[in-house]
Amino acid sequence: MESMVLEEGISSFKLYLTYGYKLDDSQVLAALERLNQLNALTCVHPENDGAIRFLKEKVLAQGSNAPIYHALSRPPECEAEAVGRMINLATLAGDAPIYIVHLSNGIGLEYIRQAHQRGQAVFAETCPQYLSLDINKYNSSTGENGAAEHPYDEGLKYIMSPPLRDSYHQNQLWQGVMDGTISTVATDHCAFTMSQKRAGRDGFQYCPNGIPGVENRVPLLFSEGVMKDRISINHFVELVSTRPAQLFGLYPRKGLIAEGADADLVIIDPNREVTLSQRLMHGRSDYCPYEGMKMQGYPIMTLSRGEIIVRDGHFTGKPGHGQFLHRQPLNECFRYWEK
Repeated sequence: MESMVLEEGISSFKLYLTYGYKLDDSQVLAALERLNQLNALTCVHPENDGAIRFLKEKVLAQGSNAPIYHALSRPPECEAEAVGRMINLATLAGDAPIYIVHLSNGIGLEYIRQAHQRGQAVFAETCPQYLSLDINKYNSSTGENGAAEHPYDEGLKYIMSPPLRDSYHQNQLWQGVMDGTISTVATDHCAFTMSQKRAGRDGFQYCPNGIPGVENRVPLLFSEGVMKDRISINHFVELVSTRPAQLFGLYPRKGLIAEGADADLVIIDPNREVTLSQRLMHGRSDYCPYEGMKMQGYPIMTLSRGEIIVRDGHFTGKPGHGQFLHRQPLNECFRYWEK
């Protein structure tokens, strides 16, 4: 870890509390302590593996394997318990800073809010899917054109972990975005094709977890946040650009418009109305989770280091333009962080 942080410029590490490569609490505590010593940020996927395993085995034993049972076997409490546990373990590791990825529920959000009240360095992201889609997506059995499909197909599109929640948790997350408890909005982009997702026709447990969404993050948050007066344009920029750059050691080269910074710019036309559709996307996945959603305001141009790479939805970038960026440790990041 030391050489990765100090020599290779890798200033954040992600831990999993579930899946086959999960860490137990003692391993998590050791990692937290070491990363804290190195001024690196610990990111964590927080779900209670034992509770999920118990609930999954229970519903499958009952013959319940439709997509909705993916969500019901991973209820908000499973995620929230792990959020609270990570907050406490971080305290035991000398107040190690932690970053909670893809927060989907209001119970965990309250734990984070309480940690902030104690002055603990706990940062959280949520994602557009948790702000704009809900658990009812798992019960849908018709395609986007109304044509009958396999009864599981539409629901399989939305199998991800953590799963989609109900409107209560959705509203709580918006409140966390608005009041600053949530620091960033990311995507958890993990794309599959529908042929891969259809493995779940034999049971949700066989469906690969994840959805596409990296192209949709900025327009969704702009349309649902700024244009609906939930957040200001300044707060929008903080959520999608400035705060991520600060937390992950890229500021002030990224996340700032100033002399000496990279000219990475997205120009949004607030009057542009666009209906999201797979035909507008550029990835290899063959479906859009937000199909049919109407956006008010949409990006019309994207520049990377001063070069136009997207204009009116057409990619114009060149292979080899990307660069690996040596990132700064947290003690440098926090110089720019304003509570």
